[in-house]
Parts: sequence; C-alpha cells; structure tokens
Amino acid sequence: MTKQKNTIIIHILLVLPILIFSMTISQPTNSFPLLDEGNPLLEEPSGISNFQVHSACSDAIKGSSLEVKSMGSFVCRMTQDMAYEHNNYHQYFIRYFTEKEMEEPLYMLEGYSVTGCDISELSRGEFAGMIVGYFALFEDELEDSFFWTLEKVLKPYCDELRDASIEFYLEEQDMIERVMSLPIFMFTRIALSVLISASAGIIVLGFLWMLWGFADDVYNALVPEEEVIVKETSVDLSPHIQPIVVTAKRRTSMLQGED
Repeated sequence: MTKQKNTIIIHILLVLPILIFSMTISQPTNSFPLLDEGNPLLEEPSGISNFQVHSACSDAIKGSSLEVKSMGSFVCRMTQDMAYEHNNYHQYFIRYFTEKEMEEPLYMLEGYSVTGCDISELSRGEFAGMIVGYFALFEDELEDSFFWTLEKVLKPYCDELRDASIEFYLEEQDMIERVMSLPIFMFTRIALSVLISASAGIIVLGFLWMLWGFADDVYNALVPEEEVIVKETSVDLSPHIQPIVVTAKRRTSMLQGED
C-alpha cells in the first residue's frame, strides 16, 4: 500500500510542473497588434487608387535608389499580377462559353472585361510603361480607382492587337486569292465549270424528255384512236382482182362531236 502511494505522489510531482508551464504560455490569437496610430492597416478599407499604382511603377522604372526601385517593383508587380489573374479567368470563361456555343454569356462578358482585351502576351515592362505614361498625361485621374481606369490605360495595346488581327485576316485573304489565281487552279475551275454545265444540260434534257413522254401519254389517254375502213367502190374493170381494203386511223378532236 505504501508503495502505491509513493508511485502516485511521484506521478503527480512529474505532471504538475508540465501543466503549470503549459498554462503560463500565451495562446495564439487571430488578431495582430497594430504598432502605432500611423499604421496603414488602421485606415478604412478602400480600392486601389491610380496614384498608388502610378507611384509604385514610376519608382520601379526610375527610382532614386536600389531600395526604392525594389519596393516599387514589388508593389507594381503585385498590381499587374491582379490584372493578369483577372484576364486569365476572363479568357477561361470566354473559351468555355465559346465551346458550349452560349451566345448570351459571351455578350455579357464583352462588357465585363476590366482590361478590354486579352493581355496574356503583354510584357510587364510594357505594362508598367503604359501605366506611367497614361497618368503622366491624365493627372486628374490619379484619385480614381485603378481597375476602373485600367481599360483606358490598355486601350493603345488593345487597339494595336485588333489592328494586327484585321491585318492578318487581310493578308490571309490576299494569300488565298493569289493561290486561286495560279494556272493549275484556273484550269481546275474551268474544268469544274464545264463539268457542272454539262451535267446541268443532261439533267435539263432528261427532264424535257420525261415531260414530253408524260404529255404524250396524257394526250393518248384523253383522245382515243378510231379505226376507219374504206372500201373501193369504183367500177370493177378487172373481175379477177379482189377489191382493195384500206385501213386508216383517225383521231377525233375533243371539241368536235362524233361523225
């Protein structure tokens, strides 16, 4: 009995410090302390302004120090990544609705695009240059929302992209016309034209022949044939010769009565 009590006391002495130590350690919380009142996290939630993006991209291109360029590049790239991410989702939905041949969602997506066109092939350097160049001309829009202005920022690139697609289409059409004007294709076109004309002539002649046969059958059905026997009644100068009997067929007109 004494041995069991000693064992229990030893276990209590071993476990009790561990419990006390675990209770003294502070538990993690979901909120982080704000260092001072000037912390930006204390401000009211808002969207990304043009001023923030323009300042970051401008520092990334022509920052006064390596540290300023590095910080500007980080913020400018994060903003670009959000635009690229939206473009990726937008293009995915366009491909999906195109494959499903759903015209109404495609029509809605045309007015939903933030970028105005597919910018998946737009480089980051060109993107940053467009941002800095646009707001250098339109400083009165620096306080506006960046994503509301992004379509106007990318308009030169989208216009160039559309012009390139139209030019490619015209070049493709010109190439097709040149190929079709080659002698071999000209001969093929003439041969096909002759073959089609001959086939059409044969079909027309066959149709006329069938129409003639049908009209003849209808006429024979409506106007029956009659047999007329004509006997020679002249003076018999040669008794040993038999009278001649002539058989003829005569058609009666439907407008005349029977004789």
